[in-house]
Amino acid sequence: MATTGWDNTLVGADAGRTMVSGAHNTLIGSNAGSVLTNGFSNTMVGYSAGRSLTTGNANVGLGIYAGGANTTGNSNIAIGTYSGYAATGGNQNIAIGHSAGYWNTTANNNIAIGTNAGYQNNNGTANISIGENAGQWNNSANEIIVIGQNAGRFNTASRNTFIGASAGGANTTGQFNTFLGPYSGAANNNASTIPSLGCYAGQSNTTGAVNTFVGVSAGQANTTGAENTFVGVSAGLNTTTGSFNTFLGRSAGRLNTTGTDNVFVGPTAGYSNTTGVQNTIVGRNAGVNSNGSQNTLLGHNVAAAMTTGAANTLLGYQAAGQHHRYEQHLCGGRRWLQ
Repeated sequence: MATTGWDNTLVGADAGRTMVSGAHNTLIGSNAGSVLTNGFSNTMVGYSAGRSLTTGNANVGLGIYAGGANTTGNSNIAIGTYSGYAATGGNQNIAIGHSAGYWNTTANNNIAIGTNAGYQNNNGTANISIGENAGQWNNSANEIIVIGQNAGRFNTASRNTFIGASAGGANTTGQFNTFLGPYSGAANNNASTIPSLGCYAGQSNTTGAVNTFVGVSAGQANTTGAENTFVGVSAGLNTTTGSFNTFLGRSAGRLNTTGTDNVFVGPTAGYSNTTGVQNTIVGRNAGVNSNGSQNTLLGHNVAAAMTTGAANTLLGYQAAGQHHRYEQHLCGGRRWLQ
């Protein structure tokens, strides 16, 4: 029972029962703030809300067991059943939703909004987790932003940004990644320094590092390929283990799987290349059917019919447009120069 406290509102069995000198507290519900002694300006509403709070100040707990284990933490907001339940001494945290920020213990400056958002975080700081299960199993990572259902759900690494449903959902130890769009980087495990922007961009990447995927389904099938840059809708869509490729344009290098060291620039440039290596293909539909290697194809529709030629240099509009296979040729315009 309060002895020197003032301006307190206590409603419910054992609400604020040990208060000595606290002030401006509102404790409503059975056991709400039941062991609070000297805290100030706390609002606890719900069964056992803030039940372990002793000297913490300016905390808000709304819901059954909301902020239940907080003892000395200050300026925390927990709204929802079991939200911020295990928090003990952390400060300036916001947890909204059933079990949001549940295991936050001593961490500071976190925002967790949504059922199970930031559930496992205990000492990570400056994190933002918004959406059901967003950042659920993060425990000590710092400065992560995960927004969307299951975004960064298993993430434990710091300084990642995952925005979109299941974006970066499987990432565990990969750092400095940016995944924007539903399922972008969804399978990434421990690869680092990867920006993936667009729905399904880099969806299957697991350990491939230093990749850049921009556009819907860009690099969607990539698993372990490294140092690729795919920009455009479906650019490098089927690449799995190919590395050191640069594909720019819609469906550029779309069917590539294991081909390496290729540069395809333009819509559908190098579209059918699967295993060819060391090609430079520039222009819309340039080398669209080619699966050869070491070709240099520059121009609109250049070598559009070529399939397996190698070591050719073809320059100009529709150069070698009807030829299916040539080796070590030089062509300018539609004229062969051998």
